[in-house]
Amino acid sequence: MPEDHPPRLFASILDRALAQKPGWEHPALLTLVQDLTPRQALYRPETPQRPSSESRCVWELLLHMHGWQAHVARRLGGEPSTYNNPWPGLPEGIEQAPAEDQRRAWDAMLDRLRATHTLLVSRVAALDPAERYPHEDLADLPHWMSAVFTQLHDSYHAGQIALLRGLQGLAAVE
Repeated sequence: MPEDHPPRLFASILDRALAQKPGWEHPALLTLVQDLTPRQALYRPETPQRPSSESRCVWELLLHMHGWQAHVARRLGGEPSTYNNPWPGLPEGIEQAPAEDQRRAWDAMLDRLRATHTLLVSRVAALDPAERYPHEDLADLPHWMSAVFTQLHDSYHAGQIALLRGLQGLAAVE
């Protein structure tokens, strides 16, 4: 039973946070982005304090989340991480690309996010509950807590995505 194995329990929670499943009370990440067009995913708000060129768009938030999930999944698998840029850039020229090229790139990025998330969930579920976190500053915590931190991080950015939807006048996702 997952309740008897904290990593498996948390892997189940991670799984629900990506794709809407029973028992998850707020919109899962993919639910927030499933109906977005690439153009909507590229929307950058402008405020008096920040020009749109300094704002993050949904696409960038998802690339950032993907990079962090991939980093944690690699570390949990005992692999070296190549994570060196927390805010990877958009695909070159994507903002000016034809709609069909934008759609292909957007769908491919969502597929990579799903695949990386699936890998992360499987690696969390396979962890020994007693294994300690390998980094000195967090050695008092179980290793599977890195997935908890990842989910907290992703929930924050999911909230930003919900706000970006609202700023575009898009319907709220329930």
